[in-house]
Amino acid sequence: MNKMHNLTDNSNIQQLTVLTIEDDEPTRKMISLYLKRRGFRVVEAHNGLVGVELFRKENPGLILVDLRMPEMDGLEVLEIVSTESPTTPIIVISGTGFIRSAIDAIHRGAWDYILKPIQDMSILDHHIEKALERARLIAENKRYQEKLESDIEERTRELTVAILSLTREINERERIEAVLRENEKTYRAIFNATTAAL
Repeated sequence: MNKMHNLTDNSNIQQLTVLTIEDDEPTRKMISLYLKRRGFRVVEAHNGLVGVELFRKENPGLILVDLRMPEMDGLEVLEIVSTESPTTPIIVISGTGFIRSAIDAIHRGAWDYILKPIQDMSILDHHIEKALERARLIAENKRYQEKLESDIEERTRELTVAILSLTREINERERIEAVLRENEKTYRAIFNATTAAL
């Protein structure tokens, strides 16, 4: 199955902006450099506060966020992003190995969770590809629903026009039948009067 965002095909990921929010500079630079080599456009933030500002300004197609950061932590970032843009994929990359942290992150809108340090960057590739595929399917489903709603509205309009036309036709037929009945009564009255006279 061909995936829209197959990371082995750089033409599919060009122009996609990835926002990395990480306070540890070496980790942030390593991830950023790797993603740039893979063909992504990368925007970096050294804390959650700057990350939220960049999210609102850049409208990224994917966000990678650490949990423990100064000024604003990753959980707060998750809440803001998932509220303002629920279809933006967010992957948590954190050194916090506690299962509770992962559960909190998922509950607040994370799409996936990776433990750092990342020993094998193909793991990052896998998680990114999975998130982008899910985002593509959500967008496709939304387009399908919008088309379906549009088709239903159009069909409803057509049916409404047809019903109005049919109603007018029925009313016109009833009016003509009433006129014919009235004419028939008049004709009979004239015929009866003429017969009586004869």
